[in-house]
Amino acid sequence: MNVNIWDIIDEAREKTNGDIDDQASYMIGQLQNLSSDLLFQLIIDFEERLLEGNTLEMMQVGYLVNGYCFEEELEYFLSYLIAGGKDFWDQALANPDHFLSNNLEDRPFPMAYRSKSFREVFVEAYYLKINVTPGENEDIDVALTETLHEKVWEKHPWFDNVVAHPIIDLEGVFPLLYSRFWKRAHGDQKVYKKYGGMGDEGTIRLGKIWQLYIDAPYAPFGWTKDRLRAYIPPFVIVKDFFKSGGGGDAGMSPGIGWNPFELTVDQYLEMIDRLLSINTINEKGKYFYCPREIRIDLELNNEFPDESEWRENFVAKYHSR
Repeated sequence: MNVNIWDIIDEAREKTNGDIDDQASYMIGQLQNLSSDLLFQLIIDFEERLLEGNTLEMMQVGYLVNGYCFEEELEYFLSYLIAGGKDFWDQALANPDHFLSNNLEDRPFPMAYRSKSFREVFVEAYYLKINVTPGENEDIDVALTETLHEKVWEKHPWFDNVVAHPIIDLEGVFPLLYSRFWKRAHGDQKVYKKYGGMGDEGTIRLGKIWQLYIDAPYAPFGWTKDRLRAYIPPFVIVKDFFKSGGGGDAGMSPGIGWNPFELTVDQYLEMIDRLLSINTINEKGKYFYCPREIRIDLELNNEFPDESEWRENFVAKYHSR
């Protein structure tokens, strides 16, 4: 028996009037009529469709419309597009700027064009069919993962390092999407995802650049020896930090991720003004990693703008006391 994944998706969309969560729930129920072997094949088919969209272009499109798009958020964005059916998916991949700028409905910013439930629909249906809870049977979990590695992922691995990809001119490459989404939604705020450690699925946050900086577990402050005061480093160091994308999910350790961007001098100066004026005690209640006291050594920053020299001289000045 052959089953077409697109027929299943189209039927569910028509039956549920396009509500993506209802569509996923309907599909899970209908998929129970299939054998576990067919469901296993549908998991593979869905992963292959996702990998068709595993491109830098589509990651940047997701960034434009959602505010953040990397790792699992790229998968959730692509899943949202797949739920629209084969024609929608094919046209979104072929000409994302023109097609999506004209065919994405208006939804509130940020992270409106994503679906975790649809990303997991075939796997959830498979585990329901075999009456196993995901994570409770190691043999089944490992067998599924190893099969996907062999048949899909090894042939076209997911992005594993957002820093390896250049920051592109979004307005120049996607003028229609940029005109519709960027200026209206992004403004001077950044969307980022905060991870608490092992098992944490992450939390989407929206904040200004200075808020992102103090919310990051590993923001590049210069700390005094007693760890009581944190100094803002020179522009080049902060600029490189924001170009890094944060790294995303850090596994067992706390993590943070955002789509890399080029920090301007004006943004750096504005960030300094805000960090030097905030009540750090109050902000620490919102941002766990916010230092208790923030300062800047303008003389040191101006004399040693290079990272290695700045850190060497910072240690000599503030750790020898």
